[in-house]
Amino acid sequence: MALNDSPPSPTYEAPKHGWVRRTWAIVGIIGGFLFLIAPGFFAIRSYRRWRAGTIPKPIFAWTFAWIGVAYVAFIGVVVYKALPNELINVDFREGVEPFEIVESSVATLDHPDGTYRVTVKDTDGPITSLGEFARTAYAIGIRAEVVEITEPGTTVGATCLGPAAEGVEGLAGYGFFVEPGGDFILGRQDPGGGIEFLKQGTDARIETVRRVSVKCVPDLGGDVTLIGFANGLEIVSAEDPDGYRPYTHAGLFVLTERAGTEVRFTRVWARVPDVEWVP
Repeated sequence: MALNDSPPSPTYEAPKHGWVRRTWAIVGIIGGFLFLIAPGFFAIRSYRRWRAGTIPKPIFAWTFAWIGVAYVAFIGVVVYKALPNELINVDFREGVEPFEIVESSVATLDHPDGTYRVTVKDTDGPITSLGEFARTAYAIGIRAEVVEITEPGTTVGATCLGPAAEGVEGLAGYGFFVEPGGDFILGRQDPGGGIEFLKQGTDARIETVRRVSVKCVPDLGGDVTLIGFANGLEIVSAEDPDGYRPYTHAGLFVLTERAGTEVRFTRVWARVPDVEWVP
């Protein structure tokens, strides 16, 4: 070999298999362009040389695959944290939105004296007034404050509801329902409005109902943890395997056997149940 001759560049067999490696290298190219423009071109060069068999591994492309994934995850966390945690906070002294004023053969929902009043006309089933959240919630705590229930034997409640399933009309979810004197139900509401009892009982601490609250929290596997509160006291909890989620509406629930019954609410508060949420 002449002194001026350079040794030939090493060659490597072009990879014919290993789709995971190829895919990860392509992710690195995308990550390079996402993070900075220039690394994207270097990632392409690394990938092409590897595919041609001139380098053993596309290290640059694989490195930016990790960087790109980390960058997208970081952006996702930032966006999620920027979403509002408070989804409804209506003081009925100031207005009723997102709830509605309605006159029907079933009930009257109106707004007298700084309260939201439900007057029952038809006692064949429950009355539910819905307020839509500011955004879809994947866990929610709802608190309804009550100032007056005119007739004994009246049940009031708070519900967390959302779309039942793709192609199924109606809302589904959960509610906690209490009656002055202590009777309570923690229930699952189907799209037709029927209630399946998950837990029921009597708690002597519920002499009157000033606040009724429910917390609906799915886990990563889809099971939903439910907790019912009355007057700030935890009353009952239950698990619903593979339950309803997510949630788009809060509901105010009234059930009575006496026509003309009035229930007045003063506030509804719905929030992602973080450290600031208080039942």
